[in-house]
Amino acid sequence: MKTLQKSITLLTAAILLTFVVSCTTVTQTISSDHAASFSGNVRDGGVIGLEIHGDILVDNNFVARYNKLARLYGKRLNPEITEDLGIKEAKGPFYIKVPRTKVYSRFLPDSSKKYYFITAQYYTAFLDMYDIDTNALREIKK
Repeated sequence: MKTLQKSITLLTAAILLTFVVSCTTVTQTISSDHAASFSGNVRDGGVIGLEIHGDILVDNNFVARYNKLARLYGKRLNPEITEDLGIKEAKGPFYIKVPRTKVYSRFLPDSSKKYYFITAQYYTAFLDMYDIDTNALREIKK
């Protein structure tokens, strides 16, 4: 009888331990921002695509983000980046490169939005400023 009672106790302990361990949440450290970069209802950060002439087609949400980062971090870059540097207003029609192909497709713009071109050089500067900003946020969170 004592053996049966010991067995039941061990079995109960094993089941309880399995339940407790399986209900424990282990989370991975996230190495990116917690918020997605949306432009309106689209998760593209305001980047529409690569235009046939080599410039990058962006919308006004991207330009606002670019100008904010230029105000905060533009002086840290060489050459210095200022608001609207490398950005020019774009008029359609637009032909955007289809990802992973050599094909360009006509992009039909939303008439209620403004579109802009940014050169690859200044898009790279934007990415540099974004990296500075992201690293600064990580330091603050520590």
